[in-house]
Amino acid sequence: MRQVSGNTLQQVEKFKYLGVVFTSGGRRSEEIETRVGKANAVLRDHKTGAFKHRKAVSFEIGLCSDPHLWS
Repeated sequence: MRQVSGNTLQQVEKFKYLGVVFTSGGRRSEEIETRVGKANAVLRDHKTGAFKHRKAVSFEIGLCSDPHLWS
């Protein structure tokens, strides 16, 4: 336990912040396994045709309309 501004903070083994898992040991293996698992699920759905009823979405980016981006 740690004291910060008079408040007692409990130390935990892991926590999630902004969707990223942080562990007390600083390891990233759980985070990596989670992301790989999610990617595999998307690929599996794609192979089985789970996306066939979804419409494609396209976005147009007008970089030429902002000449200061090219200077």
